[in-house]
Amino acid sequence: LTPTIETLRIMNGNKMKLILILCFILVATFCSDAEDLIQPEGETRWTGFRGNQGISHTDAINLPLTWSETENIRWKIDLSGYGQSSPVVWDGRVYVTSSEGSMKETLIAQAIDLTTGDIIWTKRFNSSFMTDRLDMAAQAAPTPVVDAENVYAFFESGDLFAISHQGEKLWHRAFTEEYGAFMGNHEIGSSITQTDDAIILLIDHDGPSYLVSLSKRDGANLWKRDREKRVSWTSPVVSKNKNSTKIIISSNGIVEAYNSKTGEQIWYVEGVKKNTVSSPTITDKLVIVGSSQKGETLAIERGGVGNVTESHIHWKADIASSFGSPLVHSGRVYFVNKVGVLSCLNLDTGEQLWTIRIGSPTWASPIAAGNYLYFFGKDGDTTVLHFPSKQLLVSKTDILPSMNINFIATESRVYGVAAVNGFFLIRTGKRLICVGKP
Repeated sequence: LTPTIETLRIMNGNKMKLILILCFILVATFCSDAEDLIQPEGETRWTGFRGNQGISHTDAINLPLTWSETENIRWKIDLSGYGQSSPVVWDGRVYVTSSEGSMKETLIAQAIDLTTGDIIWTKRFNSSFMTDRLDMAAQAAPTPVVDAENVYAFFESGDLFAISHQGEKLWHRAFTEEYGAFMGNHEIGSSITQTDDAIILLIDHDGPSYLVSLSKRDGANLWKRDREKRVSWTSPVVSKNKNSTKIIISSNGIVEAYNSKTGEQIWYVEGVKKNTVSSPTITDKLVIVGSSQKGETLAIERGGVGNVTESHIHWKADIASSFGSPLVHSGRVYFVNKVGVLSCLNLDTGEQLWTIRIGSPTWASPIAAGNYLYFFGKDGDTTVLHFPSKQLLVSKTDILPSMNINFIATESRVYGVAAVNGFFLIRTGKRLICVGKP
């Protein structure tokens, strides 16, 4: 049988399809062996205080190593009001909180375009508990959290808001109205954290204190645990594995682990001194606690039940830690004290390996990205440490005072940072600076 012209055309077309498929397979096979053609996904989100895991680590790529007023500034904007919270990021949007007025009577949440710095929306709410604006007291200090649905913003007034990504207020809780006024000279600075379905809020102050888990859906209490009064600014950390989710807390004299589903205390270490500002850092085996008193910075072995004070303290170190939380990286742990001295300790033994002076102290917690460690001084100086070479790249910037000729000292403090692919977001009292290639 002689094939028709149409049959030959179809046969040739099928051959071409087969050849193209083989070409795609060969190219894919070749590229899979070429490491320089494979790019890591990196991070496009920074979902809460100290990042997605609450331990100041990021997989963000292409982060700058140095910057100045004329180098690697993507954008910089003035924010509404004044705030000490860190920015959070979700897929191209940055969220920040602030407050306005001499009594912090107006609470503010803002959404900002990550690429351009354009403000997408600004929402203002009335404070349910007004206090004087003082330099050494909280000023919109708690950092919000964000997930696929909403951003959740908490303020030292006791107000907690759930806001959609489009800027719609979904629900609101006023904890000072429900459970009493917050007491203490420095007010409330603890940031909220989150699990898949809950917001975790720690209120430790000079009055009836508590730990509470709230439904993300409607803000209702899932559980609430009353606590002794403990004045503290530390924030809880959520620890997740395939078997359980725990809440780790270091607060004025005690370090604890709670069951996130029930709120039941699992274990605790008592008698800790001056662990009131620096938040804990967790590893698979240890909880690292920074103290402002020498000899009280310590590592606690995770696990156990009940009072494990005598059995689970792994080591204590004769160093002090300031506001920035401990940073763990590659078997070492780093602390910055109140005068800007950086100490490096062996994570397993607590042995002090070296100390160096890096500039101003860190009020923002440092960040680990790959083999680079970033320490953000409160005065705008940033020290970048390369591991394992210990090479220092110091970025002494003028970006903070030069943004406004009428700046004052408190406006130029670096309070919080976030990191996503290509960018650092640096928060001062009144400004947000995006550091990355223009």
